[in-house]
Amino acid sequence: TIQSGGELKISCRTSIPKNGKITVQPGGKLILDGCRLHNACGDDWKGIELLKKGNKAGEVFYIGETKVEDTANFRGPIKN
Repeated sequence: TIQSGGELKISCRTSIPKNGKITVQPGGKLILDGCRLHNACGDDWKGIELLKKGNKAGEVFYIGETKVEDTANFRGPIKN
């Protein structure tokens, strides 16, 4: 979970556990910089959840060639 005012930058291959999830609370930032998020065992994980409160939402930024695999649950604004 990335809290309001927090920031997480991922710049490498990262295996997310089965049924794992990344949650970005309103005011938080997830920066995916040329990384690959997936489950190394081929299982599904629960994706990236962007929470919203009023007009403030969690944000995710893609830099370079970034892949999010093994999840159908990523729906959110993509910012470059």
